[in-house]
Amino acid sequence: MVELQTSIGIGTGDLSLAADREVRRLLKSAKGSRNRALILGLKKLVDMELITADELKSITKIFNIGFKASKGHTPPEEAHLMCRRIADEMLASGQHSPTALALAYAETNSYVSVEEEDGNPIVVYKKKPESWESTLTGAGAIIGGILGGGGGGAALGGAIGKVVGKIVDACTEE
Repeated sequence: MVELQTSIGIGTGDLSLAADREVRRLLKSAKGSRNRALILGLKKLVDMELITADELKSITKIFNIGFKASKGHTPPEEAHLMCRRIADEMLASGQHSPTALALAYAETNSYVSVEEEDGNPIVVYKKKPESWESTLTGAGAIIGGILGGGGGGAALGGAIGKVVGKIVDACTEE
């Protein structure tokens, strides 16, 4: 007996256009604020049942810590450790979705560090929360969740969005 499988073929151009539309939609809804667009995107992930309300609280806490660090209100070394603790606790609990973990670690890893002479890392600064890295991480998670049929697709989409956003930020830094 022959088994039939349904598959979806989507090109990178289609994904690029979908990502662009979603980012523009979120930014328009947020009146141009990338921070508000990010929160809207996270709330959409809750509505899509890709992250829970509790996960949203933890992820929002991580983003708020980063926002304060980027504004100079919290030393980046301290902020990075606070975010790392939250993300690590989420992972260790075994109770959080791949999407929530991808978002938590994407933001936690948006701190820039260098090695000291003794080889130990030191956090130099926190990237701006208005970066394309943050924006595209959220949009990628939304699109991945829609196209990938759930948490795995959302986690992968968020990870891809983070990488693409990081590249865009690097190319547009002054």
